Amino acid sequence: MLWQTVGNSPSLEMSADIYPKVSLLEERLKFWRIEIVRCLDKPTFLSQLAAKDVFNEDEKSRLYDIYQNRTATEAGEAVLDSFGRSSAPNKWMSFLNALEQEELVYVKSLLEEDNVGSEKDRLRGRKLIRLFGPELEKTINPIDIISSLVSKKAITEVDRDEVLNLCHTKSRLYGIMCLLRRMQSQLRPREWYYEFLRALRDNDYTSECELLEPDFLECPHMFDPENVCETPTDGVKEQQTDPDPVHEDDAVQSDEDELDSDSEYKDDFQRARKVVVMARTGILIRQQADRFKQILPNYNTKFISGGEDESTMLHVFVKDADILCFTPKILVNNLENGNIPSLAVFSLLIFDECHHTKGSGAYGELARLYLTEKFDRVAGLPQIVGLTASIGVGNAKNEEDAVEYITKVCATLDVKRLSTVERCRTSFEKHVNTPKEDTIKMTVRVKDPCRNVLIQNMIKTEDILNDICFSVCEPDIIDVLDKRPRERGTIAYYGWTIQIDKTAKRFVHDPETNETKEEAERRSKFTDQEKELFENFKELQKDLTKKSRDVDAANPNVEIICDQLTKMFQEKGPESRAMVFVKARATCLALGDLLDKRLVYKARCLYGQKKIGSMNGMSQEEQTEVLERFKEGRFKIIVCTSVAIEGIDVPDCNIVINYNYSGDEITKIQMRGRSRTHDASTVTLGNEKLVEKDMVNVYKANLMYKAMDTFKKMDAHELEHKLYLYQKEEVRKQINKTDLLEAMRNRQSSDDMEILCVKCMKYICHVSSMRVLSGSQHFVITEEFPEKADRKPHKRPERYFGLDKKEKMSCKRCGQDWGIVAQGLGYDIFVFKIGGILFRQEDIDKIQDFQKWGLAPKMIDCTLDEIPKLLAYQNRQK
Repeated sequence: MLWQTVGNSPSLEMSADIYPKVSLLEERLKFWRIEIVRCLDKPTFLSQLAAKDVFNEDEKSRLYDIYQNRTATEAGEAVLDSFGRSSAPNKWMSFLNALEQEELVYVKSLLEEDNVGSEKDRLRGRKLIRLFGPELEKTINPIDIISSLVSKKAITEVDRDEVLNLCHTKSRLYGIMCLLRRMQSQLRPREWYYEFLRALRDNDYTSECELLEPDFLECPHMFDPENVCETPTDGVKEQQTDPDPVHEDDAVQSDEDELDSDSEYKDDFQRARKVVVMARTGILIRQQADRFKQILPNYNTKFISGGEDESTMLHVFVKDADILCFTPKILVNNLENGNIPSLAVFSLLIFDECHHTKGSGAYGELARLYLTEKFDRVAGLPQIVGLTASIGVGNAKNEEDAVEYITKVCATLDVKRLSTVERCRTSFEKHVNTPKEDTIKMTVRVKDPCRNVLIQNMIKTEDILNDICFSVCEPDIIDVLDKRPRERGTIAYYGWTIQIDKTAKRFVHDPETNETKEEAERRSKFTDQEKELFENFKELQKDLTKKSRDVDAANPNVEIICDQLTKMFQEKGPESRAMVFVKARATCLALGDLLDKRLVYKARCLYGQKKIGSMNGMSQEEQTEVLERFKEGRFKIIVCTSVAIEGIDVPDCNIVINYNYSGDEITKIQMRGRSRTHDASTVTLGNEKLVEKDMVNVYKANLMYKAMDTFKKMDAHELEHKLYLYQKEEVRKQINKTDLLEAMRNRQSSDDMEILCVKCMKYICHVSSMRVLSGSQHFVITEEFPEKADRKPHKRPERYFGLDKKEKMSCKRCGQDWGIVAQGLGYDIFVFKIGGILFRQEDIDKIQDFQKWGLAPKMIDCTLDEIPKLLAYQNRQK
């Protein structure tokens, strides 16, 4: 563990010259309020202040009651609030004296010292104790270590007495819980954590000590607060001190030697302004990039697609581009792999459809990374602008909760102003149309023969699946099987079938066979159950074909859509444009095909890029072509999934139909916004449940507008305080998440896991035989590997990261796509993609499927110069 050395500024003198520094103390109290409140967990501090006449007896009694009857946090908050209102002379001198007498060294340092360490250092011990708390509470007897902690002033004698009393009157568990909490209040974080580790070591709790810090027993000096060396082997290297926690102007960059090339890289970026424009979907950000190129031709606008290799090498384009347009995940990935050293590289970040920042997606990740850098005092962070037509209210039921939700969104984006059209509202309303809205209830079919046939076939398939799973007796499959949604034929049910498919693929294999792909293709690969399933499917096709000719099988709601579109085109003219929104991709494809055949106006489909089950997604180029042809009028109707709800610019669209698409108030506003012309109309065709949900959405949309007005009238100081509290909480979540993932990866890395083909489960290599080039290219170095892969020329050969992408590689046994073969320095580099492989822990035979490399076991980094040594076997083969 690398601790950062903290520089100390002169302490405040306890004399009259404190008064010029009162403003600084107040700022620091405000900045560190959460930390200070956490440490004021005993009423003895209150007694100290009362003894110095900071509080009168009545106020002391009131505050003492809060300590007795409410939480320690509420009591600490109340003490600070009362202290702020106190008009006692020299109250700050009394406050600092009280801290000293209570031995609250950490709190005193927060107020007096300029540099108190980084957020990571301050929270490390606390987070690890929270993470491993259950194990510590089971094994540690507080009586064994409490004397050691008292002697080092990690806890006070009052704390000791309370812990011992809890052990005797309640149980050891209550005592250790109290001890773990109280010892985090007195000393500075590095100090109490070091003393706790020493107390564990000195009292024969070595396994608990290793659980927290595996290196402590061998190298305790690495954790000593007095130690300034970085590692036990790297020699002594002085660290840069942290910036002042109050004055941002004094913030400095970290040690130039530590940044290496990043220092020069960041300097190059800071010579010019760099603007980043982001949207969550490829089709929307491409539209934005085209608009910037058109409106700002004198600036270099660079569009970067997520499907291209250039998305992993963002730093190559930053120096020359003025405006960069991409999806937010591209920036997240480049920050993670180190290609972009900091968000301070940019001067402006624009979040289009910024209401998604509150979630756990890429926008949320970026916002939390920004806040982490802000609280680490990184200099030169960019301004943030969020754009949305509907900020939303989440689960709020009233105006107060809605205001709180909006405040949290603003805190995540680090914005203090909510800008809406006010002064020119009348003019604005003349140019922005509010479409006419109608609702049509769906017809409930008494008979649905096709659906009945499908449901019966689902039940039959489930029975076969049950027989297979319980005969195989794989707990993972059985666990997924037990989670079948109650209602068949729903979106949830479809998602469940995909999960079953993914889970089953991990276990359906024959590890004994060594046949090639060609040999496997020559033999029949169907088991008896698969043959039964196939016969059932053929019968299902026959039944559905036969039933579809039945009059009762026709879907009356599709007829309503056809009639409604025909009617609206007749009313609004043949140059109208219609967008029909549906929930599922299968519905989109079926309805689009039907409308194209039934109506005189041509129809096309528009849906997402991701492959879902057996249905491939649309490429970005296909999506863009559909939109362009729709705008040009080559076809007049597009049937869309959610990909087209937000931000898509179709100026001539004057018909919007919602076909049983249930969303929230944001969806309601965004879908309505797709119809822009003055004669525009919106029709909702839904069942009774959707119609009721739509009424709720209207209420929540109005609630949002009221809450926005309330937010804009909020007192500036109150707002700033709330934003600060919410931001601190977001930073804590981000640090906890990062540390937890790091701990998981470290534990996985201690076992040299096997890497298997995701499809046929063929052994490929061990994790120890993998290397990572440029932070993102994971390749195998074993001499045996080339014989396991098929290779064929790549359709789009190009150069990236100093490598030439030449070929695609796949599993020789089953044909599964594994990644690419690149060439660098004359060597073949076999680069894997994470979706083509699985990881198996041999000792417990556990198989894991990681969605991204950042979650997979750690692999050894290397440079391009090391390639000749790592792949020397290729010279022998040549």
